[in-house]
Amino acid sequence: MDVFWARVVLVLLAAPSAVFSQRDVPNVDDFMRRGSSRISVIGDYIYFEGGEVSQGTANYRMNDPVNSTLSIDLSRSWRPSDVEIQEIPKPREMIRMTKQSIITNTSSGSFYSWGGHSSWFADIEAPVLWRFDTDGEGGGSWSLESAGSRSSSFVDIERTHSAAYASTPDAGFVFGGQSTTLTSLEPRGYVAGYSYWNLTTGEWNVDSSGPYTDDGTLYGGTATYVPTFGPNGIIVVLGGVNNFEAEASDTEYVDFRTVHFIDPVTRRWYSQPTTGGAPSARHYHCAAGAESTNGTFEIFIYGGANRLLDTDYRDIYVLSLPGFVWSQPANINSVPRSEHTCAVVGNRQLLSWGGLDFNDDDGWRSHDPFPQGLGIFDMSALEWSNEYDAEARPYEAHQRIRSWYDDGGMDNVQWSSSDVEQLFAVRQEDNGNQDNQDNPDDRQDGGDNQGNPPPDNSGGSGESSSVPVGAIAGGAVGGVVVLALLAFGVWFFLRRRRRAQQQQQQQGPQGYKPPPYYSGHPEAEAGKPSELPAAHAISELPANTYPVELGDGSDGRRWA
Repeated sequence: MDVFWARVVLVLLAAPSAVFSQRDVPNVDDFMRRGSSRISVIGDYIYFEGGEVSQGTANYRMNDPVNSTLSIDLSRSWRPSDVEIQEIPKPREMIRMTKQSIITNTSSGSFYSWGGHSSWFADIEAPVLWRFDTDGEGGGSWSLESAGSRSSSFVDIERTHSAAYASTPDAGFVFGGQSTTLTSLEPRGYVAGYSYWNLTTGEWNVDSSGPYTDDGTLYGGTATYVPTFGPNGIIVVLGGVNNFEAEASDTEYVDFRTVHFIDPVTRRWYSQPTTGGAPSARHYHCAAGAESTNGTFEIFIYGGANRLLDTDYRDIYVLSLPGFVWSQPANINSVPRSEHTCAVVGNRQLLSWGGLDFNDDDGWRSHDPFPQGLGIFDMSALEWSNEYDAEARPYEAHQRIRSWYDDGGMDNVQWSSSDVEQLFAVRQEDNGNQDNQDNPDDRQDGGDNQGNPPPDNSGGSGESSSVPVGAIAGGAVGGVVVLALLAFGVWFFLRRRRRAQQQQQQQGPQGYKPPPYYSGHPEAEAGKPSELPAAHAISELPANTYPVELGDGSDGRRWA
């Protein structure tokens, strides 16, 4: 009987939000906290999915699941205190989830919600994949992804929460996470390795490798796709812990002083030590990155928590690639937070959404200093802003970061291997892959879009397969020679025809002899023929037929 009434209480607590007058977008004055939701940026809008919200009007419990998908217009400037947040209804049968993984497919204008754990102990069903199709106006609709587009192995993919996840143009990756009774019908605890989903074929696959911890598990870490380095880009995994039990003797936080990353096509893992002051160990932080106008790529780390130290963090750190150097902006005025999420918006702004401060006794009941849970950080100026600027200039790394490169910092990088050095030797657009991102079959390395490595036809050199500059120059010279030969051939043909016409005019039909020069002609006595009439002269080729010199490709960009 006790079990029955406990179940009744849980059902009442998980009842629709109207019972407790809960709102997905509370008034600014009523808003307290958001946590455990996820972000996807598509076109001019940013979408927020899942998570929970607390507000001053909730009298029965601290936090409630968010029942709508939310969006904000990024094409116009706004302030967090008065920005309009659009609410998009969800299907009734869609279980309200928190801490799920989001896979974004920008080419189709859609994103997918996978995994997560149910809010307030709602029942779990068999694994399903929900798809949200945007409408280009901040709205859209949810639908179940057709089972026909997924492989039979989909049912074997472990559904987890608090995993690190990232999307490439070809696939979605989910690293680690925890499987519990709130995520899976047959929970398996902390999951090692990662799963990946091919966006073209619909195939799901699993790999048990994970170099970030001894047992290959990862909880509360982040993954950031960096498209600019290596033949296929890389996915950088940062932070996290192997389990969430603060009292466990085997709790292992991932050290930020070594960065682990994976090639999303060959699925080969790499690692590289960093320099500079790295963040202290943490999980439940947020991470997002952007390419600078000077050719570097910076990943920004904000906040997070460490249960072994019983603390939440307020700091921001910047990892700059390809230098693998950490830096920390000085005098950053913020508040501790964890279980938040962030994304780069408006070229150079880091948007932070939600977050809890468990340094307080009750993280859900404290008022967030960020209005509506929205924080805006200018990545170029390295300072917080009270306004989102839709017209912000392109992101340029701060002078402090640029000076490290200007002072020859790359000359002192101690690469972990020659393979890692090769990955970062040339930016991706230099070897032609930038144009092939949307067509995996056209990739330089010949790898397929399922992540299978290509056959090794390079003889182990590891060099880029792009056309050498010498071959381009040789082709240009060869083209000029061919045009010259064609012009000579035309001239020679016309010259021979002219001579034939001259002989025919002089000899006439067979047996015909041209008349002698008229009496008195200056050349009559010398027996010399007169010049051809002007009408028979051969003129020069038209001016527009001369060969054009080929371009030398000197406008190509290379990171320096």
